Amino acid sequence: MSSHGTTRPYLKGNLSYRAAKVAAESYFAGIREEIGNSHVQIVDIRPAIVNTPENARVLDTEEKRGLVVKPEAIGVWIAESIGKKDLPTWKLF
Repeated sequence: MSSHGTTRPYLKGNLSYRAAKVAAESYFAGIREEIGNSHVQIVDIRPAIVNTPENARVLDTEEKRGLVVKPEAIGVWIAESIGKKDLPTWKLF
């Protein structure tokens, strides 16, 4: 799982987080190359900010809370994708 943060270098305080998530993206791409056309598919989930207890302090308004990704939405997409062929290499949430 990487993040929308990898495409937003202008976010202040995001430097080390972004670097770690870019490394994850590169790792997933490497795995895809190594496994080739096997029955295993690697999808990089790239959520924006996720509505978790840990993020409560930054989600201090209704407007901000309305913009977040709910963990359940990611889980539903994963569950619905099981067994499907030709999944995307990455999925934004």
